[in-house]
Amino acid sequence: MGIQTVADLVRSFTSFGNRPCVAFKTDFRTFRFSYQELYEHIIDDMVFLKQHKVRKGDRVLLWDPNSPRWVSAFFAAASVGAVAVPLDIRSTPEMVRKIAKEAQPSFAFVGASMPRVNLSCPIHQLSPVWTIAAEVNNGMFIRRYIQRKLLSRYTNINFLSYNWNAGYVSEKKENLTGVKLKPSDLLEIVYTSGTTGKPKGVMHVNSAILQEHM
Repeated sequence: MGIQTVADLVRSFTSFGNRPCVAFKTDFRTFRFSYQELYEHIIDDMVFLKQHKVRKGDRVLLWDPNSPRWVSAFFAAASVGAVAVPLDIRSTPEMVRKIAKEAQPSFAFVGASMPRVNLSCPIHQLSPVWTIAAEVNNGMFIRRYIQRKLLSRYTNINFLSYNWNAGYVSEKKENLTGVKLKPSDLLEIVYTSGTTGKPKGVMHVNSAILQEHM
């Protein structure tokens, strides 16, 4: 069948392994993530969205400068069948609230550098890249530490069958196979203010985005 949806594209990341996928330059250093690393972070974000009851068709706001975390959040939303609502970082809090009132999001990813805004849905603050402090906050660091630093030392322990956190592992598997998506499914709604200042949303389906960028 090939790649027909963005979720299919995400699943293909594993075939590229440790090849470079995303680079993010700061004032002091450049962070690089392989396809496999990005894929693992996307799965973590997918589990995170599911824990917050985000389902197919739900809207997920993304208000954050371009960064690896933004990429992961966008792909995670697409992979669980949610509709991403990416916002211009120059949007004012008032404009964000207007768009949120129109889009009715179930969840929002908001960058740590963005202004504070009150929304009616849960908000998760994003750092530009994955750091120990950020992963401690969302509960991922301990899981990754045990997986990569401790369990890997013992050849008789397979993390995917280890029962330390069986619920987390089963959720990972379910997120990859539990949502059936079609090329015609809505992927994102991009809002512009237009000439009237009233937000207007342009809807993009999976197939349109893939045809434009692949």
